[in-house]
Order: sequence, then C-alpha cells, then structure tokens
Amino acid sequence: MKLNKVFFILCVLAVTKINAQNLRLGVHATPSINYISTSQPDVETNLAVKFGFGLLADYFFAEHYAISTGVDILSSGGTMDINDTSRKYNAGYVQIPIALKMCTREFGYFTYFARFGGGIMIKTSETIDFEPDIAPGSELDSYVNPLGLTFKFGGGAEYSFGGSTSLIAEIAYHRNLVDNLNSDDPSLRSNRSYRFDYVALSIGVLF
Repeated sequence: MKLNKVFFILCVLAVTKINAQNLRLGVHATPSINYISTSQPDVETNLAVKFGFGLLADYFFAEHYAISTGVDILSSGGTMDINDTSRKYNAGYVQIPIALKMCTREFGYFTYFARFGGGIMIKTSETIDFEPDIAPGSELDSYVNPLGLTFKFGGGAEYSFGGSTSLIAEIAYHRNLVDNLNSDDPSLRSNRSYRFDYVALSIGVLF
C-alpha cells in the first residue's frame, strides 16, 4: 500500500512538471470487472471487481493520432470452481501499455476517440484463497505466471476545461494473449487455456 501511495505522488508530480507541444500527460483511476476465461468445459467462473490507477501519456505524431503509453498499477483475477474446490485468484501487476489513439475533431467541448493496442503485465504479488482448503504440503510456490501480454480495444471521450486540460473517460476490453495460471497445477489441464480478462472504466485528467 505504501508503494502505491509513492507511485501516485510521483504521477502527480510528473504531470505538473512536464509539458511539451505534442505530449500530454495525466493520471487516471480504473475500476474493472475481471473474470477467468478458460477453455476447460467443467469449470465455473465468477466475476470479480478490481481497481487500479496510473500515469497516462499521449504523444501526438499527427493532428488526430497519438501513441498512448504510461504505467499502471492494477489487480486482476477472478474465482474459479474446479474439482469441488473454489479458488479465488488475486494478482497484482505493473502494466506498461502501448496503443494507437485516434481522435475526432472537437465538437463543442467534447473530443471522441478510439484506442487499440496491448500491454505487458509484470506480476508484483498474488494471493490464492481455497475453499475448502487444499491438503497441507500440496501447495505450489506460485499459482500465477509472472508475465502477462494483453490486447486492448476501447473508446471514450474528453471534455475540455480550456487550454490543454481535459477530463477523460474510456471503457475498454482487455484480453490476455497468454495463460496466466501455472501449468504445474495438477488441477488444471495442460491443453486448456486460463486467462485473466477484464473490462475497465478509466476516468482521469489529461494536462
């Protein structure tokens, strides 16, 4: 929690100090609905609400086109019922996104945009809750793989406060392209996929 507070303060300092003609920086919060997408047919999964925040950066290489990146602190996971055991996965990540942002011209105070791209997710923590508990001595050192690779597409709008400052809102779908769960888990089938996917609402401010 202390690391998250330090990161948030650094984000705020960065966006107040850096200003370039083609570069816009900002901060955002990202509540999300997460679930485990699996190809194993005898598994039941449930939704989980998670939360994240981070730093935004848009570099405009043309009037209506930008490369979007930044750094996000987020959590992902979900609940999966398998072999009469309920497993609640919660993994913390640092994510580095990169995407193409395409904007319309301004209509009144509003500008609309679409964004698609991907991101690298680096695991920072994990907690797994079993119900009922698994037998002592059968635990793995890690149930979640250390890296994730996501594809993202979404869209939203910016509301201009005047100058370069605007409120931004976006909804986006994030799909993992690689398995997020450790294949050494004997309860999982080696020829099936287990991925952390989520839909996120991003609300923030660009400067």
